[in-house]
Amino acid sequence: MSGDLVKVKPKKDYEWHQDTKYVYVRLQLPNTSMKKVDIYLSDLVLRVTSLERRATHFFDLYDNVNYRSKDNRNIYAGGVLEITLAKEVEAMWPSLLADLPIAELKERRKESDKRYEATTHEIEEKKEKLRDEFDRKATQELMRF
Repeated sequence: MSGDLVKVKPKKDYEWHQDTKYVYVRLQLPNTSMKKVDIYLSDLVLRVTSLERRATHFFDLYDNVNYRSKDNRNIYAGGVLEITLAKEVEAMWPSLLADLPIAELKERRKESDKRYEATTHEIEEKKEKLRDEFDRKATQELMRF
């Protein structure tokens, strides 16, 4: 046996298809309760973790998806998870996954996570302001009586 390294391609354990508006991903998750599945979605990353099976499916998406879209769906039935993601820009992708060197993928993930965190923080701030405004108005109404 020589000292040459053999590159092993990971097993493709998903199926996908698309139209110009959506990407559809289908994963086999047998013997798993949906309550024990964690799905993380940002503009460029989809991560599905089965807590029961201690397995993670990680997808560096080819292009941006609108991770806050109401059209995004997760349906789990018969051990199969079907995920629908709204594309940010209507177009056909040549691949589901970005084919980039690992260093670029890591940087891309980091930037995507930053955008996700910023958006989440912004939403929480808006919720807090709305709660404060509602409480203030409710207090004013009670004080009128």
